[in-house]
Amino acid sequence: MVILNYSGAKAQLFVKGEKEPLKFCSVKDGFVYVLQPENVSRTVAFYVSDFGNKKDVPLHEKMLTAQKAFFNAGSDVRGAMGKSILPFATKEEVQAFTKEHGGTIVNYSEVKFELLKSLKGH
Repeated sequence: MVILNYSGAKAQLFVKGEKEPLKFCSVKDGFVYVLQPENVSRTVAFYVSDFGNKKDVPLHEKMLTAQKAFFNAGSDVRGAMGKSILPFATKEEVQAFTKEHGGTIVNYSEVKFELLKSLKGH
């Protein structure tokens, strides 16, 4: 799979013992990986695309630390794998996006498997 062929925000994780980051075509898939009990202690860094960055730069080049991002879960904007969780660098950006596209605003610590399961489907 070539992740750049898919629309929407991307994620990448740096894992202990791996030279290259693991790359995901959706932030949702990155969270599914990082939330697995066997991966929690292996994950060194988790980066996500800044969906709110309006500069003329591809999403995969606008990465920010997932722990500092503000997320919209379940908006009307679909990602590579259907319903999505979209990261933003600022609270103002995610609030403006949510007002226009719906969904729920969550922070990193609020993203759990139950939330990700609610995003199933297209």
